[in-house]
Amino acid sequence: MSNDRIFYACVGVLIKSDASGSDAPQDGTFLTGVQSVGVNSDFPSSSLPDPGRAKRKYHFYSPQSFEITIERIIDKDSNFFYYPSNYSTYQNSHILNNDNLGSDGIGNLSKGYDVTVLYGSDDQGLLDDGTTVQQVTYRNCLISSISYSMSVDGPITESVSLTTRAVTYNETTSVSSYTLPATAQSGNILKRSHLDFLNQSPLPTKKSVLPSEVEDMFDAGGSQGDKRILGINSIDLEVSIDYSDIIDTGRWRGSVDQGKQNLYRFIVLPVQVTCSFTGTSRQVYPYALPNVDDNFSPDGQIRLVSQVDPLSDYFIWDLGGKNYLTNISYDGADTGGGNLQATMSYQNDHSDAVLVKDSVVRDLTNVMF
Repeated sequence: MSNDRIFYACVGVLIKSDASGSDAPQDGTFLTGVQSVGVNSDFPSSSLPDPGRAKRKYHFYSPQSFEITIERIIDKDSNFFYYPSNYSTYQNSHILNNDNLGSDGIGNLSKGYDVTVLYGSDDQGLLDDGTTVQQVTYRNCLISSISYSMSVDGPITESVSLTTRAVTYNETTSVSSYTLPATAQSGNILKRSHLDFLNQSPLPTKKSVLPSEVEDMFDAGGSQGDKRILGINSIDLEVSIDYSDIIDTGRWRGSVDQGKQNLYRFIVLPVQVTCSFTGTSRQVYPYALPNVDDNFSPDGQIRLVSQVDPLSDYFIWDLGGKNYLTNISYDGADTGGGNLQATMSYQNDHSDAVLVKDSVVRDLTNVMF
C-alpha cells in the first residue's frame, strides 16, 4: 500500500483489554471519538569504553519502550477508556482492585491493553472502504496516565497514555478481518453544560460535589433560571500511574514471551490523583495554613457528574472524600483587559479515582478511611 499521505480519515484505533500478549489484532474493539493518536519510541543504548582505543567499538541496547497517547471525545453511547468492572462498592470500584487495574503483574493482576493502530488508504472515504491496511499492535500496554479537560472552550476531552516494550507489525492486513464502523459516530458528546454542579437543587438531586473552598471562591451568589452562576472556566483532572520493576536475573522479560513483560512490574503507591479548578476570581481567597507541623485529616470531597439527557446514564468522576488543597494561584488582571483568574489545585493520597458510566450515582465516601 502506497499513500501520498497519512491523515485522520485513514487512521483507526482498536483496543483489546485484558490482553494476553498473543491476541489477534482483529480481536480489538474500535475506539470511538479518537481525535489523535501519537507514539513515542525510545531505544536506550550504551557504549562500552575500550581501553587503549579512542573510538568505542562495543555498543548494546537496553529494553525498548513505546508510549502511546490517545486523545478522544466521549459521546453518550460510548464509555471511558478505563472503567471499573464493578461499581457496587468502594472496594470493588477502587482502581487497585485485582479486577480493575490491579497493583502488580504477579498472577496477571496488572491489566494490560493491546492497542492496534490501523493505517488505511488515503483515497477512500472511510477506513472500511479499502481492501488493505497497515497494522501496528502495541502489546500488553499499561496505563501511565488518564486525564480529562472540561473547559468552556469545547467538549470534554479524555487523554490516555500507555506504555509498553513490545510491538508487532502487519500480522493482519485485510480490512475485512476487522470490525470497523460503516457510519458516522454519534454527535451527542459530553460538554461542560452536561455537568450538574450548577444545579440549584441540593443533594441527592444534584449529584456533583465540589470542595467548599471552590464553592466559596467562585460562587457569584446569583442564578439564571434553575442554574447557579459560578465563575469556573475549566476543570482538569489527572490520574498518573508510575511503575517499578523487579529485575529477574537471567531473563529479559518480554524479549521472547511478550505476555510476561509486566510480570514483575508493580504500581508505585499512592497513585497520583490531582484535580484543579480555574475560573474568574471575584475575590482573593483568605486561605492559609499555619507555619507549624500539625496533623490534619483531608476531607474535601470531589465528585463530578455529567448526563447528556434525562434518559441516559451518568458519567461519573469520583475522587472520593480525602482530597486536600495544595495550591492557589492567580493570573491575569493585566493592562490588556484580562480578568483575574484563580486556580485551586487538589490532590488525594488514597489512590481514589473512580471513572464510571452507570445508571445510578453511588456515595462511596462513607467507607473511606
